[in-house]
Amino acid sequence: MSTFGEAVSSLQPIIKSVFTSMERGLVTAADQHAKAKFLRIDDPWYYLHTVRRVACQELRDMGLQATLDGSRFALPLSGVLVIFGGYVVRVLHAEGGATGVEPTIPIPGKSEAKQAFWAQQPFDGMLNSRNLLLLWQDNAGTLIDPMFLVSPRGGNHRRDSLTLRWSGKLYRRMADMRAADLNELEPDYTYEQFGEEEAG
Repeated sequence: MSTFGEAVSSLQPIIKSVFTSMERGLVTAADQHAKAKFLRIDDPWYYLHTVRRVACQELRDMGLQATLDGSRFALPLSGVLVIFGGYVVRVLHAEGGATGVEPTIPIPGKSEAKQAFWAQQPFDGMLNSRNLLLLWQDNAGTLIDPMFLVSPRGGNHRRDSLTLRWSGKLYRRMADMRAADLNELEPDYTYEQFGEEEAG
């Protein structure tokens, strides 16, 4: 399994694309709500679904392999799946946490497919895949930099079932760093099991 630095280095070519696509999704959602005089608080899932749809299409237009992930029956865990360089990245909106502070890391719930993803089982017919979570937040419609990159190990519908390998901040500026420097990056946290973290 990849280290944090190896993962960031491998994903470096798409970092700007992911940030840009999410920003455009947020702008579109805000514009639509303003024109319709909708309040985000009245239907937050609709707002976020608009962000995801726009971001997914933007990523496709950039030539990346991206699909919408989830359904209307599981909106809190809906996101965008991006497949790149042997990595499958589940881009999810995360609640909680202040700017620059790691948010609550989601659990997979009762979905067998998501449990398999968190447990690092090969994704959807791939012989091998390195499965990561990329958590993003916004402040009143403005994307927060950094996002958070997480390597899960397993979990189910119980919070105490969640196990992780590492998690760390992913900044837009990492898209411009030297590959050698990226490989040396350390995560913010490494985990033996949930609740027992060590400084990365």
